[in-house]
Amino acid sequence: KRSLIKFFLKGKITKKQHKIFLKKYSYLERLDFILVKKNTQKMVGAINLKKKKSYFEIGKFISDQKYISKGIMQKAFFNFLKYVRNYFKIKEIYSETKITNYRNIIFNLKNNFKIQETKKNLVIMKLKLN
Repeated sequence: KRSLIKFFLKGKITKKQHKIFLKKYSYLERLDFILVKKNTQKMVGAINLKKKKSYFEIGKFISDQKYISKGIMQKAFFNFLKYVRNYFKIKEIYSETKITNYRNIIFNLKNNFKIQETKKNLVIMKLKLN
């Protein structure tokens, strides 16, 4: 987990750190999809689903500002949910978003998430998967 945080904060991880993360990855209760630009194979974002104690939490981001508001996340989100519905018996997923992340809150509301509660500096939202 620290390797990922270090990567996103500094943009670098060592080969050794990456190998350790990949070695442990199959034991983690999570699913990650990396969004890449077709012609360059450059990462432009990611979507993940993590198993928490009693629920599943989704995370998503676009890492390159050039690709924000281009519909990439909407398409990726739709396909990610389709995959989750087809291969897992998950009835609902949650999103924990900083209260200042208006873009993600609006995205979630447009995609049928419902606000469950606001605590500290987070908005907790739920999406039912039928």
